[in-house]
Amino acid sequence: MPSPAPRGLDELLAGPFPAADTGRRLRLLVDAGCGALPLPGSGETLGRWRALAQVGEADLALAKLFEGHTDALAILAELGALALAPRGSRWGVWCAEPPGNRVAIIRAPGAGVTLRGTKAWCSGAAGITHALVSGWNDEGRPCLAAVSLEQAGVAFVDAGWEAIGMRGSATVNVRFDDVPAAAVGAPDAYVHRPGFLHGGAGVAACWFGGVRRIARRLRAGAANGAWRAVWKDLRSEERLLPEIALAG
Repeated sequence: MPSPAPRGLDELLAGPFPAADTGRRLRLLVDAGCGALPLPGSGETLGRWRALAQVGEADLALAKLFEGHTDALAILAELGALALAPRGSRWGVWCAEPPGNRVAIIRAPGAGVTLRGTKAWCSGAAGITHALVSGWNDEGRPCLAAVSLEQAGVAFVDAGWEAIGMRGSATVNVRFDDVPAAAVGAPDAYVHRPGFLHGGAGVAACWFGGVRRIARRLRAGAANGAWRAVWKDLRSEERLLPEIALAG
């Protein structure tokens, strides 16, 4: 039988802690072991999706960070680099490639690499310790690197994703000035690995949780005979659809 969501997740999502402090909430989930979800394709993928949906139902901004952390661990495991994740570390996956923001992954002496450039749309930058960052090597091929954010040369730029509905994800641009990092997998491995599509399904599970919360609220209003309130909520959600789309 597929595993359920991690034990204790309900209590942690209920608080008590400031709802706006998304980074602190992520840390509590990770420290409690809730981020150690079954790996995609392990036979318990449904349990993984259930946990992501549960977090999404509680808080979509938190789910964005939680999904990024769990996705990073899955990527590291699939590419044979899980040893790069210290105990208690909190991860993000920063692989957006908009025009004008490209990170160079430069081969360094020995087995390491350095990162140079600005990465766009880095969710939860101030609340995580490490990130998987996509970039380009000297040959112009796409690569992936694991980097600690707690070192010199990493700067959070007060600009980035202006999504009203996901303000709590604290998404900014991050500048890397010759920052030491570790290569993860071979060039092209990130997008060509079998688990790449699983990452998209995990994001969908988070949004399923958000939709489920809306549905439960509307159903509860209808069951209580509060038809006027239900209609008002429906109209409100309709007006918010453009913002929800931008938050996607």
